[in-house]
Amino acid sequence: MNNASAASWTGVFDTDVSAFESTWAVGGRGAFVCAHEAVADMLETGGGTVVFAGATSAVRSLGGTIGFAATKFAARGMAMDIAQEFGAEGVAGA
Repeated sequence: MNNASAASWTGVFDTDVSAFESTWAVGGRGAFVCAHEAVADMLETGGGTVVFAGATSAVRSLGGTIGFAATKFAARGMAMDIAQEFGAEGVAGA
């Protein structure tokens, strides 16, 4: 279960690169690291599901939450990619 999140609740002009990178480090890179380790274990043990905690921002942004929206879109994409890449081996992303 991957539910880590960090948010910079600001829009594109009010978010500096440092704040965006901090949000991305937890929500984007953190989701990838979690999935990377979990999928490796699941392949060795016969399957499983990597669950990413979502948000409305994973399908449509609220506006003014650029960092949060970017990480939730990314997590949704990772779940879909894992399901496509490893579904035949019993590993799903949700």
